[in-house]
Amino acid sequence: MGMYINNTFIPAITIGVNEDTLTARLTLELSTYTNSTLTVVPSYAFAYCSNLSSINLPAVTNTYGGAFQYCVGLISINLPEVTYIGGNTFNSCTNLSVVNAPNLLSLGTGAFLNCVKLSSITTSKVISMSNNAFYSCSDLTIASFPSLSNVILDQAFRSCTNLTTAYFPLTTKVGSSAFQNCGKLTSVTIPEVTGIFNYGFAYCYSLKSISLPKVTQINQYAFGYCSSLTTVDAPLLRVIQSYAFRSCINSLSTISLPAATNIQPNAFYDCRKLMSVYLTRSSMTVLSNINAFTNTPLRNSAYTGAFGSVFVPADLVDTYKAAAQWSTIADRITAIV
Repeated sequence: MGMYINNTFIPAITIGVNEDTLTARLTLELSTYTNSTLTVVPSYAFAYCSNLSSINLPAVTNTYGGAFQYCVGLISINLPEVTYIGGNTFNSCTNLSVVNAPNLLSLGTGAFLNCVKLSSITTSKVISMSNNAFYSCSDLTIASFPSLSNVILDQAFRSCTNLTTAYFPLTTKVGSSAFQNCGKLTSVTIPEVTGIFNYGFAYCYSLKSISLPKVTQINQYAFGYCSSLTTVDAPLLRVIQSYAFRSCINSLSTISLPAATNIQPNAFYDCRKLMSVYLTRSSMTVLSNINAFTNTPLRNSAYTGAFGSVFVPADLVDTYKAAAQWSTIADRITAIV
């Protein structure tokens, strides 16, 4: 036995509530739903209940794939005991703005995908988060996950266009496109991160400074098109991959890379204000291709009216000037005073 919701048959036993109660409440006219005994919400249980606006499930501990997806009228949900929100649980709940889940530990793929009005989520215990978890939550302003200790996976906060603050004090990796297109992001706290994957912060136009005390590798386009970026603090950074800082066009004038071992092709392409690069390690940094500095003052004086300089230890100046690729700009290699 069961019932049809938006032409989809859902057995009552799957929902886990009394069938008569289910039939009375889960209709297209349903606007609120409260159940104090339900502990698990199975896949697609409430999917497409377009008039549902408020849900209170104080005993639920787990929600599974698509449980509330496309509940486009849903505004708020109270899940005080939930520990797991499965993949696409709230996918495209386009009016969802308030989520109370203080005991949430884990988020599945696309858990809040395209919840464009989600402005806040009350939770501080999350330890794992899958791909696309908050992709396109365009009203979200703060992402604070103090307990997330592994990876911010791919596209987790991509296109959160009003996000201003990202606080992840224990996270160790930033996945591909994790914060791509977060155009208002200005504050990032990631002190334990060691690597940033492709496009991690690409197109974060408002980001002015970034502190990366433990990062050793920055992948392709990680900070591409961060046009306001002025300061990069990365004392352990060893490898700067291709296009890592492409088109940080307006403000990046100086960068210090005390641990850099390799600068790959086009790493600083189109950084038109880059006047000073400091390479202070005791052995030479390998430059894979001089095009790493294409469209910068190190290659073209037209951008600032003068050529830029590469500052290296005095005892390595001749080594740099004679090295492949570096020799192309030998006259701009200068000893650190």
